[in-house]
Amino acid sequence: MDYSLVILDAAIPYQDGITLCSKIKKDNEVPVILVTHNDHQMLESFQAGADDSKQHVKELRHDD
Repeated sequence: MDYSLVILDAAIPYQDGITLCSKIKKDNEVPVILVTHNDHQMLESFQAGADDSKQHVKELRHDD
């Protein structure tokens, strides 16, 4: 099956998304976007071959 785009979270169960990204990019040219949770993961995502990386920002709630 051919995919047009893969979107991964860096913190998926059983295997991190960064490792999975490098495995996908090893054999495929499909674009991969990784959702990261800190600057270190963002750097690792590009080293793994991700085409783009977006940092997840938690919404802050204020109960006033």
